[in-house]
Amino acid sequence: MIIDKLKKHNARDIYLFLGEKVLRQARKFQYNKAIINSVCHEKDITRTMDLSECKLFDDDLRLADLYCRHIFDVLGSGPCLLDKDKFPEAAIQAISHFDIAKILVEIKKLNQDYKTIEWNWDFKNNTYFDNFVKSEKINVDPSQIFDIKIPWELARCQHLPFLARIYRATSNQKYKDEIICVILDFILSNPVGYGINWKCTMDVAIRAANWIMALDILSEELDKNVNHIISKSINEHMIFIRYNLEDYRDYRGNHYLSNIVGLIYCCSYFKPTGLVGKLLDFALKQFALAIDEQFYEDGGNFESSIPYHRLSLELVLYGLYRIFTLSETNKLCREYSKLIYDNMHLIKKIKNSMQFMTDGIKPNGNIYQLGDNDSGHLFRFYHFGKFMPADVYALKYNKKLSINEQVWEENELYCGEILSIIQSIDGMASNNIFNELFCKTFEKIRLHSLPASNSYTVKAAKNDGYDNCYYKQTRTIKFDDINLDKIVPFYYPDFGLVGYKGEHFYLGISITGVGQRGRGGHSHNDKLSFELYADGKDLQQDPGTYVYTESLEWRNKFRSVLAHNSPYFGEEQNEIGKNCFELKQRTECRLLEFTNSTITVSCKYMSTYVIRKFLLYKGGLTITDYSKKMFNKKDDFGYFSNGYGKIIGLRRKYDD
Repeated sequence: MIIDKLKKHNARDIYLFLGEKVLRQARKFQYNKAIINSVCHEKDITRTMDLSECKLFDDDLRLADLYCRHIFDVLGSGPCLLDKDKFPEAAIQAISHFDIAKILVEIKKLNQDYKTIEWNWDFKNNTYFDNFVKSEKINVDPSQIFDIKIPWELARCQHLPFLARIYRATSNQKYKDEIICVILDFILSNPVGYGINWKCTMDVAIRAANWIMALDILSEELDKNVNHIISKSINEHMIFIRYNLEDYRDYRGNHYLSNIVGLIYCCSYFKPTGLVGKLLDFALKQFALAIDEQFYEDGGNFESSIPYHRLSLELVLYGLYRIFTLSETNKLCREYSKLIYDNMHLIKKIKNSMQFMTDGIKPNGNIYQLGDNDSGHLFRFYHFGKFMPADVYALKYNKKLSINEQVWEENELYCGEILSIIQSIDGMASNNIFNELFCKTFEKIRLHSLPASNSYTVKAAKNDGYDNCYYKQTRTIKFDDINLDKIVPFYYPDFGLVGYKGEHFYLGISITGVGQRGRGGHSHNDKLSFELYADGKDLQQDPGTYVYTESLEWRNKFRSVLAHNSPYFGEEQNEIGKNCFELKQRTECRLLEFTNSTITVSCKYMSTYVIRKFLLYKGGLTITDYSKKMFNKKDDFGYFSNGYGKIIGLRRKYDD
């Protein structure tokens, strides 16, 4: 009854009422140490996670120090110092129900020289978002030149688990202090329900999960005042997520899954009683439904994007990790864990999704950029890349940098973290944090129990032959001899991915639909296109995504058939919608033949019918296209995006 009445009021009233209701029951504000302690449950249950032997890479400390200096490179922005000169204490206090002065005191206790972060600035396009406007009233106009994802990405606080790992490996107090200061900084700078960083529930959920994971890894008691402030804010995040779910009924995608996982993390931060228990029970039930809705039987994700499959799989595995590790101390998590273990259909989907992920990764560890790639993750414990001179970075990405020092270039395509997670779940010990997090926790979900991949032979349907395909074009790509006996075929009929994979070879072919039950929000006109890796290098690559709302023109260029190595007939395969997350289904792709050396696929749309045949032999790959219509020639696209917001002009030379 109370909740129903509150729904008639504005969102902030709900947060205030429910927040104070939980706050009055102080016993619920008990930090749950079981998250860390239960990881090593084969030993003393009170023992914390052992990170002493986890490898610390040479560049880890340099990158951690950049974060401590508030130098961030977010989604291709280029490195930028984000310290704020002045903080509008009085103005913020007017819309915040925290005592701003007390938070500032706590920050200064930890670091006298700490400067607040510019949380509401798209520093890539030099656009500031008003922090005193209610979030629901902020209009995201695609005609304006800004990228809303820049402040959103920064406000996810995904650098905090990385800093927590560095702290546990070094015991350097400055990293712990920085984590606490950043959390307090966000709380005082971003009152709930106001500003750009409460606009999208997905980012609210990911932020809360990253705070909680960072605190778990620190595995130390917080100052009483600090603990109260952070707990109160996590409670706000919890209530916000529950009453702002991105649930569109006919379509619930990765945003909804992230909402539910974030809600699980928030609820499990407190004791599961009263309102918290009810919200946790809701989240646990929705979690299984979301997995079942968003993953096909073959394991592929319904977004029709391999990078988004990676994000969704991370959400699933980290959500399960949280539930399993709490199963000894949290009754609801214990009951739900048993239900998962008994649900063989769900376990099979999860296993298949992990197998799909491994088949979407090339031998160099980089992802096949089929569909959109916004470089999204839930957590980042490690970073993969290299430091390079600022002038080299600026030339490569055509950036004007305000920082003249060595800058970090992240390899956004590398899948080292998700592969390590899968290996740890599969019981393959490794010298990293994932072995501690996942190996024992997932004993009942082992990847090696999956059947081995098999060769497939698919006969063409009666009307799918070569009849009347008068036009033909052929190309051959040569490479060093490969051992065909060691090439393993893979095929995911529900998702629409087929190809071959070996230790030094990869061929992936797109025969996807537009995904999202016809919405096509993260699909491209890439049907029958392919990625090819051999001779230790990429011989054919998908161009990537580049940007979303920042530029509709560039968004459409990168999802056009002209950007891909698909057959071209002078028109788009699927109709590109008016907004940047719409692709209207016109294509129908089919697998016609699949043997150990031959893959034949077809695509129909409007009056176009085309067959593409891949013939693999020891020293090369021949691709032959057959069609009833004359093929159109197209120029090389000339651009490549190796991560969201990054673009490289292939015709422009640069030092790699």
